[in-house]
Amino acid sequence: MILWRKLRSFVQRSARERDMDDEMRFHIEMEAAELSRRGVRADEARRVAAATFGGIERHKDDARDAVGLRIFDDLGQDLRYAVRQLRASAGFTAATIVTLGLGVGATTTIFAIERTVTQTDVSVASPEELVHVAQGTGGDCNACWRLAKGNYMTVRDESKTLTGVTLVADWSAILRGPEHTEIINGALVTPAMFHVLGLPAMLGRTITPADSSADGRRVVVLAENLWRNRFGGDSSIIGSTIVLDAVPRTVVGVVADRFAFPRGTVVWAPRILGPADAGDRSWTNDNAIARLRPGVTLAQARAELAAIGARLAVEYPASMKNWTLDAMSFRDWLSPSRGELREDLLLFVAVGMVLLIACINLAGLLIARLTVRQREIAVRAAMGASGGRIARQLLTETVLVTLTSGAVGAAVAAAAVRAVRDSMPSFIVELLPNWPSMRMDVPSLLIALGTGAITGLVIGLWPAWRFGRPALVDVLKDGARNATSAGGASRMRRALVVAEVAFAIVLLAAAGLLARTLRNLHSVEPGFRRDHVLTFRVTGPPHAPGDASPPDSLKFERLARLLAALPRVVRAAPVYGAPYTHAASTNGFGIRGTESERPGHGYSVRMIPAGADYFSTLEIPIKRGRAFTEADRPDAQRVAVIDETVARRFFEHADPIGQYIKIDSLYWQIVGIAGDTRYGARNRTVAMYPGEVYRPIAQWPWRQAQFVIRTRGNPLDVAPAAQRVIRDFDRDLAVTRVATMEAVIAEDVAPDRLISGLMLGFAGAAVLIAAIGLYGVISYGVAQRVREFGIRRALGAESSALVSLVLVQGLRLAGLGALLGVVGAVAATRVMRSILYGVSPGDPLTLGGVVVAMCVIGLAASYIPARRASLADPMVSLREE
Repeated sequence: MILWRKLRSFVQRSARERDMDDEMRFHIEMEAAELSRRGVRADEARRVAAATFGGIERHKDDARDAVGLRIFDDLGQDLRYAVRQLRASAGFTAATIVTLGLGVGATTTIFAIERTVTQTDVSVASPEELVHVAQGTGGDCNACWRLAKGNYMTVRDESKTLTGVTLVADWSAILRGPEHTEIINGALVTPAMFHVLGLPAMLGRTITPADSSADGRRVVVLAENLWRNRFGGDSSIIGSTIVLDAVPRTVVGVVADRFAFPRGTVVWAPRILGPADAGDRSWTNDNAIARLRPGVTLAQARAELAAIGARLAVEYPASMKNWTLDAMSFRDWLSPSRGELREDLLLFVAVGMVLLIACINLAGLLIARLTVRQREIAVRAAMGASGGRIARQLLTETVLVTLTSGAVGAAVAAAAVRAVRDSMPSFIVELLPNWPSMRMDVPSLLIALGTGAITGLVIGLWPAWRFGRPALVDVLKDGARNATSAGGASRMRRALVVAEVAFAIVLLAAAGLLARTLRNLHSVEPGFRRDHVLTFRVTGPPHAPGDASPPDSLKFERLARLLAALPRVVRAAPVYGAPYTHAASTNGFGIRGTESERPGHGYSVRMIPAGADYFSTLEIPIKRGRAFTEADRPDAQRVAVIDETVARRFFEHADPIGQYIKIDSLYWQIVGIAGDTRYGARNRTVAMYPGEVYRPIAQWPWRQAQFVIRTRGNPLDVAPAAQRVIRDFDRDLAVTRVATMEAVIAEDVAPDRLISGLMLGFAGAAVLIAAIGLYGVISYGVAQRVREFGIRRALGAESSALVSLVLVQGLRLAGLGALLGVVGAVAATRVMRSILYGVSPGDPLTLGGVVVAMCVIGLAASYIPARRASLADPMVSLREE
């Protein structure tokens, strides 16, 4: 009943207010009538009755307290008053919304990016019971990742703590289509995977144990995405045949996209294992997933796996020595690994600094504004407003403006997220299945609004408490305005501005170093001619199970001749490991007749299979000897070409031409020395791959190859004709990553360009916020000294002198902040050493440039207040004196 009365009173608020007004008026009129009967004049009786009754609003507040709804009334009043105050202080409101909006927008952008990259949730049953089983080295299973087929079978058959152990292997499947062939993301899985993960079929069925038999291996399950986009969502697909890796497979089911595992997979086929695989303990591409048995903990499963691994190390000393087995939780396995310094960590630090600068600026603006409003606050207190009520009002204003800043930050983040999503290079997007769907979603919006609200509460509490209890006598007496302006609040504002400038300098220095790195990367000489070159990757299907026929060693050379015959094509050649493509593998080699021939004593370099015309197509110079020719066939003498780095490092005192190197137990004669090419842009990439050894692709055949084609005119104009030639040559060859060589190089530096762009954006936001803060402090100081500047002008001071006086004050604050910022930048940027190229963390040119830039910005921010000071009216100041 009481709750009902309160609710009714809240809904009927207007009627309740009218009733209270009528009641208060009735009491005053009754008292006035009584005084009139005693002989008091009517107007005096009315005044005395009102004074005796007291403040009407106080009695109405007591009535609201009795009903229990005063808090809602006060909140409404606070909000209305806050809106009026913020509207009246348009400069403060705009500055706060812009500065904090930038900070919130930067924070929300990074949150949306990180959430997209690290989003690993999959729709699996009871994920807390799932574990990833792997093998690795060391007692704590360092570098555990994959699991050999034989080890999988041992764990599957012997484990008492795990159930449903299943293998999942990545599979780049070649899907033959009526008009074009493409590579799609697939997985080869043992039949238990769908049951263990609880992944149902939305149409048909999933893979069963019967599909692992010799006559049931050619089945496939499709993901909903592929089924709808490639096959039109036709339910009659069940039972039909598609060709994957040149093998016809029967479609038996379709799985909804939300159940797709691994993420991004669109086809699944059975992983077929036979008796011969039981002894295979070699490293593979298989991941193993299992479920803990009821009542079993992860620690118990790890102990059992360690025991099994120790026994296998004894039984298989050649392949399992120093190896062990271990497990981790399914969720931990899906989480991205952490390196020494990840670029996203750098961005998190940067965005945190932007938000910190915005908060510092907000605190300074609040202090300045409340200092100006001290007389207003004191008057309200003198009229009976409690300290708590004043503090609540001030806090309401702060939270309201910061919530608005959160909304503005959400809009900024939405635009930034869209720009970042669309600028990411394609080869990185391929590794991030969630990237195309990145957007400003509800969680990101809540983060933006929540950040604004929490910032308002945290930043607004101290000023609300500090200014909510004014010293009435000191504030209200004449001249207090000047006295209070010179107190601790003013010093605090200046200190906050110095801190803003210092943090902005750190961010600006980091962004400057990254910008110089990007410029250096673009100016790197690649070692070949990059213009008018078309590149693409051609992938053929693997050998069908049981097919023991030798590979067609000359297939890609024949295809290169067909491509070279096209109009507007100068030359064409196959290769696997073209510059900037990060495709080639590393391997060891030894020099015949030296210690390096022994196992474990060789040299690790990049190994590149290349066609006969590869060096002439890219115009890589042959410094000595010769390049490959068509005579370097599979049945001819095995030959190799090394680059200058290999010749310099490993043949320092000998002529490499004519010598033999040993690779995988085979000898290859060095016939030439080629010029160095850049494998990638960054210095650490070059350090990881010190040198290249080329071998004829005809003598070292691969399932896939890249093609480089030198053209006359625009290389992309040749792409359609080249793809038709390839399809006519072999319809099971898939062509991917068609691009010009210049685009490939641009993609290689695209991550650096993206990181540099984000850092520059964050640094720009920080500088803008710091400039606004500096402008606010100088402008406030000028406003407090208007009378002083007027008197100076009356005494003969030139306008230029007053401008200089104010500019020096702004330059002093900017200079002090820049000095502290340089010290911080020298220390902070040292951790960026691994991602810099051609520039040192303490580069004096960069640091000097950002200091000069910050000082110029400080002068620009101080100029308008300085001009205002020079225009102070002497007559106004003299009259006030």
